[in-house]
Amino acid sequence: MRVQHHDRLLADQSNLREALDTAPVLTETTFDRPASNGRPARTVEQQIKVVRVTLEAPSRPDRALPDVTVTALLATEAHPPAGEDPLDWLLLTNLLAETPEQAIEKLQWSVCRWQIEISFKVLKSGCRIEALQLEKRERLEPALAFYMVIAWRVLHLSMLGRECPEMPCNRVFSMKNSRPCTWSPSASHRPMGRHHSTPWCAWSPPLVAFSTASTMVSPARKHSGSVSNGPPTSYSR
Repeated sequence: MRVQHHDRLLADQSNLREALDTAPVLTETTFDRPASNGRPARTVEQQIKVVRVTLEAPSRPDRALPDVTVTALLATEAHPPAGEDPLDWLLLTNLLAETPEQAIEKLQWSVCRWQIEISFKVLKSGCRIEALQLEKRERLEPALAFYMVIAWRVLHLSMLGRECPEMPCNRVFSMKNSRPCTWSPSASHRPMGRHHSTPWCAWSPPLVAFSTASTMVSPARKHSGSVSNGPPTSYSR
């Protein structure tokens, strides 16, 4: 889990962040941070430090809680661009991270957290699972299983539209479903007249890119198709 308070006391009364700051760098990692909220996309280079610490248990008036030993992982951006705040993450896990590969693996798991949150947003806002108002477990569980498959599919299509925008739409949609996305409103793109060499039944227009197809099939009230709106979201209804 990600830690909000870096000054957490340890069992030996030292500070969590101080223990990490004095630890040696285990490894380094590099990834591309996408553009968001007016910030341009950029490459992030982080140094990773790992220490095994014992957290002091909080006090309770009715009982004594035991101390907890965890792995603390600190990923810091040592040299951020001018005018940018460093991208630092402090994670705690009950798993070991003794090698560079193990440390990067735990960091990648944390990065997936945002996609997990979006998948639940697809369930609630896109599939409107809460509107079912099912009360009995034997009815709720099949509905959840059904809608979770739909939510995964919608999220997968949304990510493809961002990662592979130029991919032909028939890689995802069947030819039957792709044909409405190939219809061109321009008369110059269609054979005209009965004397045209290509019969209408044999005419096959070129397939559009998947990003264009996903915009065409998105609900008009949620996405106008304007380029300035960006790709359709995975939780549009």
